[in-house]
Amino acid sequence: MAHTQPSTDIPYSERFPDACRIDLYLPGPPANGAALLFIHGGGWSTGGRKQWRSVAEFSAGQGLFCASLSYRLAPAHRFPAALEDVRLGMAWLRARAEEYGFAPDRIGAVGSSAGGHLVAMLATLGPDDPLGVTPELPSTDTRPNAALCYCPVVSLHSGRPESAPLEDCYREFLGATEEEASALYALASPLDRITGQEPPFLFLHGDADMDVPPAQSVLMAERLRAVEVPAEVVLLPGVEHGFGYGMKTEAQQRAATEVVRSAREWLVGME
Repeated sequence: MAHTQPSTDIPYSERFPDACRIDLYLPGPPANGAALLFIHGGGWSTGGRKQWRSVAEFSAGQGLFCASLSYRLAPAHRFPAALEDVRLGMAWLRARAEEYGFAPDRIGAVGSSAGGHLVAMLATLGPDDPLGVTPELPSTDTRPNAALCYCPVVSLHSGRPESAPLEDCYREFLGATEEEASALYALASPLDRITGQEPPFLFLHGDADMDVPPAQSVLMAERLRAVEVPAEVVLLPGVEHGFGYGMKTEAQQRAATEVVRSAREWLVGME
């Protein structure tokens, strides 16, 4: 039975209740039995779940149960802390599917930039993968049923001109340079983790993004399609990095509409 009142600031971790909180947005009638979990960006070191509020409210108005979570931030909490948290958040949400009135196998994950990276990581982690598993995790069934990524970081490898703006973020997030920990950088790069078991992916990327080049989304989509995973790329002309939080601009409205369209197609079967 679905709740009748929205809930915010709910701790989803007993170990880290201050950092790990989730807000819930109830679907407008008629609910369609699917859900979206929003994950914020901010270079893994800043940001919070409230950034997604207007997009989550819009999506809930289209019949989707929506949740937005916060997670532990770097550099105080380095990788895989954030991944541990989002796996726990997904498990928390999936375990409450019946309570909130959606299907546990119809949950999409939405993220921007570093949040898009965490969504892509979730999508490449099967239930047998120990990465991000903690004693607190009640179930390792944390792979989303669709991955919806705004300007995501999908490769943390350095040494390319386009990676330079974020290399400090990578070092703060991982606690080492790639020279010092090359295996860790590969482990944390979704582009290196594709197996063909991933859910469908939607990439939303501005073609004027100077922080995370749209070529990252294009390459990830190509590699997913090569192993027969559905992957779509929507390139937004003249749009820069981190554009997705809000519903005011044309690009924000277009992106949110694409998220809902994809959720209906992949999670609900309505398109």
